[in-house]
Amino acid sequence: MRDYLVATLRGLGLEAEIQATMAHRHFPVGGSLYLAGRVENVIARLPGSDPSRALLLCAHYDSGPASPGAGDNGAAVGALLETLRALTPCPSLRNDLVVLFSDGEEAGLLGATAFVQKHPLASRIGMVVNFDSRGTGGPSLMFEPGRDNGPMIRHLFRSLPGVVSSSLMGEVYRLLPNRTDFTAFREAGIPGLNFAFVQGLCRYHTPLDDPANLDGRTLQQVGDQALALARHFGNLPLEGLTGADRVFVGYPLLPNLAYAPWLQVAGLGVVLALLWHLVRRYSREGTLSASGLLLGSLWVPLSMLLAAALSWVCWAGLARLQGSKGMAWGDLPQGGWYTLAFSGLALAGTYWLGVRLGRRAGWNNLFSGCLLVWTLFATLAAGLAPGAGFLFVWPLLAVLLGEALILRLPAEGLGTSLLQASRLLPLILLWGPTLALLFSCLGVSGSALAVSLMAPFLALALASSGWICARTKGLMAAGLGLALTGLVAGGSRQGKGDHQAMYSLAYIQDADRATTHWLAEKAEAGKVKGATTTGMGSLDGVFPFMFLPCGGFLPAEGEPRLPSPRLMVLGEERGTERRRLSLHLIPGRNGSLALYIQAPRPLGIRLEGHPLDPAQASAPGGPTTLLVFNPPSGGVQVDIELPLGERLVGRLVEQESGLVAFPSPPPVPRPDQRRTGPLGDAVAVTRSVSL
Repeated sequence: MRDYLVATLRGLGLEAEIQATMAHRHFPVGGSLYLAGRVENVIARLPGSDPSRALLLCAHYDSGPASPGAGDNGAAVGALLETLRALTPCPSLRNDLVVLFSDGEEAGLLGATAFVQKHPLASRIGMVVNFDSRGTGGPSLMFEPGRDNGPMIRHLFRSLPGVVSSSLMGEVYRLLPNRTDFTAFREAGIPGLNFAFVQGLCRYHTPLDDPANLDGRTLQQVGDQALALARHFGNLPLEGLTGADRVFVGYPLLPNLAYAPWLQVAGLGVVLALLWHLVRRYSREGTLSASGLLLGSLWVPLSMLLAAALSWVCWAGLARLQGSKGMAWGDLPQGGWYTLAFSGLALAGTYWLGVRLGRRAGWNNLFSGCLLVWTLFATLAAGLAPGAGFLFVWPLLAVLLGEALILRLPAEGLGTSLLQASRLLPLILLWGPTLALLFSCLGVSGSALAVSLMAPFLALALASSGWICARTKGLMAAGLGLALTGLVAGGSRQGKGDHQAMYSLAYIQDADRATTHWLAEKAEAGKVKGATTTGMGSLDGVFPFMFLPCGGFLPAEGEPRLPSPRLMVLGEERGTERRRLSLHLIPGRNGSLALYIQAPRPLGIRLEGHPLDPAQASAPGGPTTLLVFNPPSGGVQVDIELPLGERLVGRLVEQESGLVAFPSPPPVPRPDQRRTGPLGDAVAVTRSVSL
C-alpha cells in the first residue's frame, strides 16, 4: 500500500515523502500500556500561492488484522488521492495543502503522533481535517471539532451546507474511550475537524469490510467533502479560525444552526417562566395536585427503564441464538430490523405506562410531570454539556409556547389542531436524526441505551399531541406490530451470507514449558474434540495483554515449534537507589513484541534512546506493558530503571496476525457458517522474564 501511494502521488506530479521513524504513545489501560512501533507515513504537499500556514488532510492507510480495510480506511485514502487529482491542474490554493497518509493508526495513533512530534511540517499546520470510519456506509459525519471552534464551525457550514453534524456528537465522543488520528493533533493544540461514517458496524475490522460492502454513495460523499473543504479552507487565512465554542446543529430538513451557549440559558429561562405559568393555571383549575404531579413525574424515568429492559431481554435472546462472540462489536447486519423492533417496544411500553399513570394521576398531572422531568434534563444539559442542550431546550420551549397559545384558543378548531401538531416539529426534527445516529453508533447490543433515550422523546410527543389522554389504542397495537415485524424479519436473515457469526483461532506456544496449544472461541469450545474450557483469566500469566480469542483450548501435537523472541541484557548500571537495565528485544519471526512487567513498577523506560514519560508510569500495583508493533528485524533496545534490589518479573510475548506460519489449514476446523472475527487469527510465542 505504501508503494502504491508513493507511485500514485508521483504520477500526479507531486513529491512523495516517506517518514520512516519510531513512535510511541501511552494509554492508562490495566495499569499502564505503552504502544510503540515503526511507522512509514506517506506525505505529499501541494504548494500554495501565498502560504503562511498549511492545511492538512489526513487519513490512515493501515487496517485491522482481519480486515481488507475498504471502509476503514480505504474510502478516505481513495478520496484524498482523488482530491489531489482534482486540485493539481487547477490554480494554486492560497495555503499549502499537506496530505498525510498515516501509518500505525490501528496500533495506537502512532503515525499521526510521529508526524506531530517529529516532522518539520507539523509546526506550519494551521488546521487539520481527518477522515476515518467505523463501518461501511452511511453519511460522513463531522463528529468532533477542535477546541475554540466557533469560526471553524461557521466556515464548515459555508463549505458543506448539507453536512450532518452537531455539538452533541462531540459531547458524547469525549465520554468514550475511542481515539482517532485527530486526537494527536488536538493534543498538540492544532485546530481541526474530524469526520467518519459509522453505519455497518458489524463489518468493522472484519473480512466483510471489503469493496463489495462499501457503500458507493458514502465514498462519493467523502470525496466531495474533502475537495470542498480543501478549496474553502485552502483559501482562508488559517490564523483566524479559533474563537469561542458554539452549540451547533446540521441535520436534514433543518437550517444549519450555530450559536453561543448563553442563548440556551436564556431559552431555559423562558421555559421556566412558561412552566410556572402553566402549573399555576392548572392549580387554579383544580386539575393539579402534589401527589398527582409526583406520580406524573415518574412516567419518563419509568418508561426509560421499561424500554431498556424490554430491549435488553430481546438482545439477550439474540445473543443466545447467535452467540455473543459471534457478533462483531455486538452488532448484526440485520440490525435495522431489530432497531425497528426495539423502537416498537419502546412505543408500546411508553404508551402503556402513560395510560395507567394518567388514569391514576390525571392527564394534566401526567403532562406537567413530563414537562418537569424534561426541564430537569434541559437544565442539566445546558449546564453540564452545553453541546447537548439544543436537544432539550428548544423542543421543550416549542411545546410550552404552543401550550400557552392553545390555552387561549377554543378547545376545538383548526387553529388549535395546527398548533398542537406544529409545536412538535422541533422535537421531531432534532430527535429523529439523533436517535437514528445513536442506533447506528451503538449497534444491536447498545440498543438498551438508545431506546431508553427514545422514551423521553415518545413521552413528550404523546403528551403534547393529546394522543395519550385520548387513549388511542391503535398506538399500542402499532408498537407491538412494529416489534413483531422487526424481530421476524431480522430473525429470518440470521446466519445467511454476511450474517455469519465470528470465529477466530490462535496458535500459542509457551517456550518455557515447551508446550503448544490451539485456542478457540469460547462459544465453540465444546464442539472441538479434546478441548478444555477456560477463561482468559487463567491464561493471563502466560499470555498477558494480548488480543487473543478466549475459550476452549487443546494441545497442538505435531505442530511446528516456532522460534521464540529473545531478550539480551546489554548492560546494567547501579546507583544508590535504583538500577538501570539495558535490554535488547529481538523478534523470532516477524511479529509484534510485548514486554509485560508484572513487578516492580518501573521508575523510567527508554525505547531506542527516547524516554517514555516516567510521570505516566503505571499506577501502584498495576502492570506495565510495552507493546512494539512492526519492530525492526534486528530488534529494539529498551532501557528500564528499577528500584535497587528488586528483580524485574514478567513475560516477553511475540504475536503475529494471521496463521501464515502454517502452510496448510489448521487441525482445529473453523465451524461451518463462521468467519474470522474482528481481531483475526493469531500466532503467539511467549517466555518468562526474570532479571
